[in-house]
Amino acid sequence: MLTPNHPIEYFIEWFRAFENRQINIEKILVDLQSEKSLTKVNAEDEKFITISEAAAFLNVTIPSIYGMVHQSKIPVYRKQKRLLFLKSELMNFIKSGRRLTIQEIKDDTSGSY
Repeated sequence: MLTPNHPIEYFIEWFRAFENRQINIEKILVDLQSEKSLTKVNAEDEKFITISEAAAFLNVTIPSIYGMVHQSKIPVYRKQKRLLFLKSELMNFIKSGRRLTIQEIKDDTSGSY
């Protein structure tokens, strides 16, 4: 409990700790918001598509899709001998590979001091 009998250094340290906690909470909220935006989907994105449609959507060849499936790099559903994909999961697969910009990296490191 803070009382007037504590030295000023105690209050300064307490406020620094409080500010660090606030910064950590803000980072957690930003991360949660990012995850939420990754999972937003509409009805069209919840539709199953074939391997040829998935290849066209990802702008890769069908053999590349087979390779990614074999290496478990891409989310897939198997129904009998057919491979099916959800567009929303393919979108999340693409978004998960996003790299930070130089400015985002600078902003992230400058906020941690």
